[in-house]
Amino acid sequence: MSLKQLWTACQIAHLPPTIPANPNPPLQFDNPFIINYVVYHHYRSLGWVVKGGIKFCVDYLLYKRGPVFTHAEFAMVVCPVYEDIEDHKASAIDLQNSSPFAWSWLSTINRVNSQVQKTLILVYVTIPARSRIPLDVLNSPACLQHYSIREVTLRRFIPARMRD
Repeated sequence: MSLKQLWTACQIAHLPPTIPANPNPPLQFDNPFIINYVVYHHYRSLGWVVKGGIKFCVDYLLYKRGPVFTHAEFAMVVCPVYEDIEDHKASAIDLQNSSPFAWSWLSTINRVNSQVQKTLILVYVTIPARSRIPLDVLNSPACLQHYSIREVTLRRFIPARMRD
């Protein structure tokens, strides 16, 4: 497979079953594969080892050198954000964490990860507006430059540990 064929095949494989199957399904900016790959690629390019984090109720774990050498320092939750809210309303894909989540959920995730000494990071991936960029950009990995990432670090306040 060429890089273009592989890129397209990965996007098609991650389309939800609600989208009708046809030989050439439409590529979309909010494809779950692209959103998760944007985060993976960003941290790999910064030198981190990125692994799945389902054990700690998160999307990814970040290691400095890898799980063989050290424990993960950071736990990441990917939160997609639409640049244009109309794209979110028109989308057939229901992205995980694209809607605001409950504070109880956030508190639970933060507590789980602070107990295992990991810092929780919410990674906001901005999905570009369809009106601004043509869909044919999605035919190659060059589309990654149109996505942006913002990070929010959460730390749990533990009074006994924070005293002088």
